[in-house]
Amino acid sequence: MPLNGIKRRIYRNHRSQDTFYARVVALYNEDSQEWHVSNLSEDFRPEEIAVLYRARWAVELLFRQFKRSYLLDQIPTRQPAAVKALVWGAIVSWLVSEGLLKELSAYLNKNAWQVKPERWGKLFALQASQLLAVMIGPYSQRRFWDRRLWELWCHEAVEPLGIRLSLLEQVEFGLNYGES
Repeated sequence: MPLNGIKRRIYRNHRSQDTFYARVVALYNEDSQEWHVSNLSEDFRPEEIAVLYRARWAVELLFRQFKRSYLLDQIPTRQPAAVKALVWGAIVSWLVSEGLLKELSAYLNKNAWQVKPERWGKLFALQASQLLAVMIGPYSQRRFWDRRLWELWCHEAVEPLGIRLSLLEQVEFGLNYGES
């Protein structure tokens, strides 16, 4: 389907218009339906487009977490080596965070569904320096602080008011805003 009259941004005091060709892809199954607007060629089946969009969404969420939890959208330098070090530090921290989140979810068992990744990301980012201190600190104190951090995470990672559905989840479940 051609979408005519798409305005491009102004460049050299001129705004051009363009035609954008796209197709609407719908997937239905017993539980849900998905709609995607795509400019991919007809060579891609609807199922493939849905997989690509899910993967893209996962990447978007990852970048959002990097911006919120690790403040990568506010890097205080333009020195390439420093920027590279900060980005790699965030990636390593995120990998450790994901591993601990899996362990925490397994430990919490029935309450694991109440641990939202965004809440965990913020909590972990706040406590990462303490975890590093435990890891490189004196062995005699390691066990005490290790247990204290674990207890803190088990308590603080779970949503205090139970699960709060996002706006998208509320729409998916057919709830009015604020009913969750």
